[in-house]
Order: sequence, then structure tokens, then C-alpha cells
Amino acid sequence: MKMGKIKVLRNLFEEMNKNKLDYFILTNFFNLNKNGDIDLFVSKENKKQFLAILNEQNWLKRTEPSNYNFRDFYYFFDNNEVIYLDVKFELLFMDKKNKMFFPKKSVDEILLNTSLNCDFARVPQPTDSIELYLAHIFYEKQKVEQRHLEELLSLLKYSSEKKIIDEKLNEYYEVYEKMKDGKDVDLKKWLLEKKDYSPFQKKDNYGFGYKVIILGTDGTGKTTLIKNIKKNLPVKMKSLYLGTGDEGWEISAISALNRNIKGNVGKLIFRSSVLPFELLLRVLKGRRNAKYRLVLIDRIPGWSKMSNSKIVKIIYNNILPEPDLIILLTGDSDVLFKRKGEKDISRIEEDNIKFKKIANMFDCGVVEIDTTRNGEVEAERIAIDAIINESAFKNRLFERI
Repeated sequence: MKMGKIKVLRNLFEEMNKNKLDYFILTNFFNLNKNGDIDLFVSKENKKQFLAILNEQNWLKRTEPSNYNFRDFYYFFDNNEVIYLDVKFELLFMDKKNKMFFPKKSVDEILLNTSLNCDFARVPQPTDSIELYLAHIFYEKQKVEQRHLEELLSLLKYSSEKKIIDEKLNEYYEVYEKMKDGKDVDLKKWLLEKKDYSPFQKKDNYGFGYKVIILGTDGTGKTTLIKNIKKNLPVKMKSLYLGTGDEGWEISAISALNRNIKGNVGKLIFRSSVLPFELLLRVLKGRRNAKYRLVLIDRIPGWSKMSNSKIVKIIYNNILPEPDLIILLTGDSDVLFKRKGEKDISRIEEDNIKFKKIANMFDCGVVEIDTTRNGEVEAERIAIDAIINESAFKNRLFERI
């Protein structure tokens, strides 16, 4: 049964309040229901209690280690919604040169002046919120987006303690204007550098995490679905294109050869020698930093699965990654023809049959989505539901606390 993001977070923060944990949120000060993660500071002295609460409420920890030893990421799966926390156990921020900074004001002083927002989550007082949020944007995000400016402007306009904030308000607005204009901002007035401190953790990220192949004929919306999954499923992802279209080639000469090759003999030689080399390069590149990620694979050379040549099958079976799930996009051939018109209706019908056959040749689950009956939003929901409800997805990328 779906609980909803606010109820999940309310349960968490109310339990933290009940146990008198020292914490406060670092972003989304006014609306915890916004898309994206919840940035949270929890005192390292309370880490053990905090993790016990997360475990009791069925949160999961991201398997991929954080880059820093004071930070971790936690996820809650609420049916098709994913809620996640970016938690710091030390109040530190890093700039573009990997220098660490901490607030001039002590953590104890910030904690002392926190208050409950949304009736359940502890937030710093307005001046502290502004300074911490500036550090979050400038050091961690390292680029200013419109949503950052909107949140910062809301913080500047909002204060229940006008007498305190008025003294600094002009300074904050000056910083806001500089960020809006894309200028550098010096935050050292509020932050101090932490020297002789090495928070980095080494990790091996080479390999594939959870692999999903998106299959379907032209016009079924493969590219659109991948774009929407990447936008709305808040887990680390990587895309890998294994098709033979005009884009996505590692070697331009091979791409040109693919467009100009003629004759069955020439195609056979190309597919059994030159193309495998190109695909191998893509796969090797795709494995970089993908060990703990959801890997969305756009197309595969399906004819390699249906080939009568044992050599071709052996070559491609050793190059192509074995999927954990296949999402097969299909649809009414007349509607698909009207969308693109690159193939005639009979060819589209043949493709629908062919791709279904190819999908069932793999030893994994297949989720079929008719994108002519389901719109973009519904197709995305079906796909995300299928991914996050696979036990292998959670087992591969997450772990119990």
C-alpha cells in the first residue's frame, strides 16, 4: 500500500524527534514534497540511533560507497515512488578544488536555534538556512540552476526573525544577484577551510549494475522512455546505446562503413568482424563507473540472437551484456506508421513479432508496453514499477542497514 512521500518522511522525522536526535534538513526548507533528494545533517553521535530508526522503517542503504567517509545515501521504495536521503554526519562542504569547508558558527549553535517546519522536520533559523544553502549550491552543486535561485529567493523573503536577518539581508541579496548573473561568490565570510582532513574513500566502480534493455521498432518511443526514466527515477544511472543508427558510434569510420556497406557478403563480413569491435568499445566504455548503477541499454543488434551462424552468436554473446530485465515497446502498426513513417505497415508488424521473439530469447523477465495505448506518463510508470519491483534491482544496488 502506497504511503506517500510526506507520510514516509513524517514517520521518520517524528521518530527522530521522539528520540531527541540532533539533526536538521539542509534543503527543501519549505516543501519536503518537492522532487529530488532530502539533504540532511545528523550528528555523528546520533548515527547509530538514526540507522536503527531507518532499519526499523525499512529504508535501504545505497550499496555504492559514498566518495566521502562522512556521507551516505538512503532510499525508501513506496510502490512506484522512490524517496531518498543524502545524509551528512559532519557538516562539511567541498569546493571545486576538493577543499573542505565548515560553517564558522558551531553545529551546537545551529542546532540550538532549529525549529520545526511542516510541523515535524527540524530546520535551521533563516540566517543559518541561507548560509548553509549557499554552501550547498556553490560548493556541492557547483552550478546554479533556476530551482536553486527560487529556493534561495524564498529563503530571503521568508523570516520570522526580521530583526536578525535585516542586518545581513543586503549581503545575501548581493550574493543572490551575483549567482543569478553567473558570477563567482566568495563564501569565506561564513565558512572556514578545514585543512589536514582527508574524507575520500576509494571504490571500484568498473562493471555493470542492474541492466535493462529497451527494445522496440521505430516510433515506439524508446528514446523518450529512457529520457523520462532518467528524469523521474532518482537512482544513479548510465545509458548505453547498442544500436546501429546514425549517432552513438565510437569510431566515425565504422559508422560511415555501416551506412555504405552493400551486398549480403559485405554485410556478413561487417557484422562478424568490424561491428563487434565497435560494440566492444561501447560496452567497455559503458562499464566505467556503472558497477552500482541502473544501466539503460538502448537497442541491441537483435539479428545476432536470431542468426544461423554459430560464430556470430558466439561473438555477440561474449560482447553484449546479459540483461536483468527487458522492456519491450510495441504498438498498433497503423499508429506507429503515422508517428514516423520510415517503415511501411507490414514491416512494422514484422518488427513487432521479431522483437517479441528476441526478447523471449533472453533468460530474464520481459515487460511489454503498448505505447499506442499508453501515453508517455503511463508507459514511464509501468517501466519504473517493473524496474523497482524486481528483487534483483534492490539486491544489486541497495542493502539492508
